[in-house]
Amino acid sequence: MTKELLNVKMHSIKDCQEVIDEIDNEVLAGEVRYRFAGQKEKFLKELNEKLEQFDSISNALKIGERQTSFHLVQKGTRFGIFSGYGISVIQPIEFLQIIPIHLESNNGFVFIAMNENFKWGILEKKRSGNKETEILPFIFEDINAPTEDIYPGKYYGKWGLYYSRGKEFVIEPQYEDASIIREGLWAVKKEGQWGFVDLFNNIQVPFEFEQVSDFLHGYTHAVLFSFMEDDGEVLINHQGKIVHFKNPQLYDDKYWHGLEVKKSYVNHEEYSYLVNDYGDIVIPKDKYRYLGRFSEGLLAASIDGDKLGFIDIEENIVIPFEYRAERWPDSWDNIFHHGFVTARLDDGKYSKECILINHNNEKVFPHTFRCESLRFSNGRFENWKIGDRFKRNSISLIDLINYQKGKDMSYLIRTDAEVEKELQRRRYAVQEPYEWTEENTWDAMTDGMYGDYPGGDVDYEALGF
Repeated sequence: MTKELLNVKMHSIKDCQEVIDEIDNEVLAGEVRYRFAGQKEKFLKELNEKLEQFDSISNALKIGERQTSFHLVQKGTRFGIFSGYGISVIQPIEFLQIIPIHLESNNGFVFIAMNENFKWGILEKKRSGNKETEILPFIFEDINAPTEDIYPGKYYGKWGLYYSRGKEFVIEPQYEDASIIREGLWAVKKEGQWGFVDLFNNIQVPFEFEQVSDFLHGYTHAVLFSFMEDDGEVLINHQGKIVHFKNPQLYDDKYWHGLEVKKSYVNHEEYSYLVNDYGDIVIPKDKYRYLGRFSEGLLAASIDGDKLGFIDIEENIVIPFEYRAERWPDSWDNIFHHGFVTARLDDGKYSKECILINHNNEKVFPHTFRCESLRFSNGRFENWKIGDRFKRNSISLIDLINYQKGKDMSYLIRTDAEVEKELQRRRYAVQEPYEWTEENTWDAMTDGMYGDYPGGDVDYEALGF
């Protein structure tokens, strides 16, 4: 799973020289201290004074594959998190339990904590000053790893999705059990059976399984009947259909490692093909003029270099070749993120238009974007310019959820009148034409040498001009 108990050895503060040496080495590695005489002694004195506040301290925590400079500290029955590098407490020593949660989007992590009421939340210090702020309120019985600030949380015995920035549930608590969100699909349990819903709470995989895994490479392993000899395990795709691979190698996880698009050339024409870490050709050479990066089980593909669609790992057409291929596509174009991708229209009124679609080729937002594609970053699909209809040049996952829930979108979308007003503001042609006056002529000719414009016709030749 993406959260793990901090089962670490704790050292008494009276016998923690090993930890002090470790922190000392962390500081030396940072190369920001000890440049002048006496700095090390000053640092160690300050560190020891800080450590006297605690009863015990752990070695620097390793979270997943990442070595940190954070230490679990304890005083009495309460725990906190101490930064050796910064000589500061970043999680107050007031919690019954602290667990790190991995943030897959940026390989980071946050600490969830249990308070004295046995409720989970996330508390963080603001960078400016020592003021603490709640990322997640301490109201949850359990929390799973988030997707772009959207946390699966258990509240009064039921699981829902909570948006930490908006401090609201985007899917109300209603499920018996839940996992994390992967590839835009959330594994949830209802009436004793597991299935998957998307971020809009639409059922994508029906509730008919005893066990499921989180989605990976576009598929989930699901168990229909655990009493069967082979556990009744099946492979399900994003469309909720059972999949049987023709290539038996695809059942080996190693076959999926390091999938990468390569180029080949025939009569000076460029083609794309797909290989894995072991050099196996997964999708053949000399067939596709373009292949995009493999994401969420699909690749953007074009056979003729003009029409674009999406295929799976066995070249089954999942989204028809009905979109326009980029002439010079970027490696980050046409990639699924959290179940969505931008597709460039082939019959738009303008030369560059795209829409947001899901794995089922359904348009998930009503408006067209006036650009070839949108790049996904920090929870948003964005481009430097996406059209006059929009008040900003990006659209977030929460914006998509708000639209699907029927919320007021005026914070993002301009009305027709507002669009026209914005266009008028930009057009030079609709501005009032500037009228040159005799006073302007006077100022230009005399450059202030003869005072203000006297009025009437002026004989400039008599003035020596």
